[in-house]
Amino acid sequence: MDTTELSRALREATEGLQAPPTLAAAVLRGGKRRRTRRRVVLAGAMAVVIAAAGLVVVEMTKADPPQITTGVNPMLTTPTRGDLAGDQAYLDAAVTAFDTGMPNEPGKARLDRPHVYWAGTTDGGKVAVVVQEVERSDSTGYASDGTIIEGRSVVGLLVGTKPVLVNSFPQPYGTTTKGFAFVYGPNNRTVIALGAKNLSVSTTWRIAATSGRAERDWKPMVERDGVWLGETDAQGPPENIRVVTGDPVAAGYDQSLTILPGTRWSLGTDRQAKPVPEGVLRTEPGDVFRVSGSTSRPLGDNVHETLMAANLLDPLAGVTPTGAQFIVDLPGGGSVVAIEVVSMFIMDGLFLAQRDAAAKITGWTYCGLVRKDTGGLVGVCELPGQAGRLAVAPGMVLTYQARLDGGVGGDWVNAGKDAALIPADVPTVHLADPRGRTEAHSLLRE
Repeated sequence: MDTTELSRALREATEGLQAPPTLAAAVLRGGKRRRTRRRVVLAGAMAVVIAAAGLVVVEMTKADPPQITTGVNPMLTTPTRGDLAGDQAYLDAAVTAFDTGMPNEPGKARLDRPHVYWAGTTDGGKVAVVVQEVERSDSTGYASDGTIIEGRSVVGLLVGTKPVLVNSFPQPYGTTTKGFAFVYGPNNRTVIALGAKNLSVSTTWRIAATSGRAERDWKPMVERDGVWLGETDAQGPPENIRVVTGDPVAAGYDQSLTILPGTRWSLGTDRQAKPVPEGVLRTEPGDVFRVSGSTSRPLGDNVHETLMAANLLDPLAGVTPTGAQFIVDLPGGGSVVAIEVVSMFIMDGLFLAQRDAAAKITGWTYCGLVRKDTGGLVGVCELPGQAGRLAVAPGMVLTYQARLDGGVGGDWVNAGKDAALIPADVPTVHLADPRGRTEAHSLLRE
């Protein structure tokens, strides 16, 4: 029987039947609720929908329901490991501290008793890794074979002789393939990682002075009873620490573990205290400033991708908020755009995009870190071809003193507001805010 014959038969069978007027709305409401509770993909299924007398009939050509498995985090059942596994008083204190520090979010209740997966003495002090099953979320995860995984857990790190929860990590579908790492201890320099093997740690990334490219130094971590431990160097913010699996030289973002720094929370010790403000932009996202009447369009949404391709951003960073854009048309055609970029909430830099006449990005230049002092100057970018410098100072009026032959000062020039082109031979820019306060800034590289 084909669909035409089936449709005719159904019409004949249901002739004279009347559906309640509220049925359609009720079906839709129920469908929405069911869809919210569980999103199921039926591979290879074909639905034939036939309307007859106000009823909806659905035939599935493949009747096999999707396989649903309960993904149990193995950390929940593994006996406690580490040199403090036999210290029952410490384990009990860790569980109590976990209960105290972990909030109960509505609809995501924690189930059963927390389990201490690992407890030991590290260079950053005594720590405990505690895991607990939680109620699954509305969204459903899928395994590689297409089966639905409903398991969900949360892992917390507790630090100190009197344990305190410093951070936690939800695991929607069991232990992730890439794993995750907590950063803790004095000055947040100790790393404990789980869920992956053959790990290396790096303190920070930098742009090499010689090549102008992003680079990192790596050192191996040590495996100990199911966790990996490592120490980082003193320089650089903890938010720039990275842990990768496999060959660190060849590792990309897919090999990078999720990093959970304690400094994201007040004092790095209390998860319930007010979070430390993340590295914020000095300029407003979406603002566009056109210098000297520029008519070029602003940058699109490919800033992150093109900066990564130019190897000017940390290749292991997944978040790059961007601030305002400052556009300058070049005399020979094309344009440049200065833009503020924050990498992983902490490294705030100013970058300059070079573009052709069609506004296509042809290259990037790193201008330097955004200035964090109380002054109005955000940063300075050197324009290509000795065309001068772009000084960025939103909300300020920029002036400079022209240079005469022999370096003797000439007339004062009002260069504009918010940002301005400054001749290459001018070493200083003067700023004035709306209230008339003035300040002077060197344009030379620091």
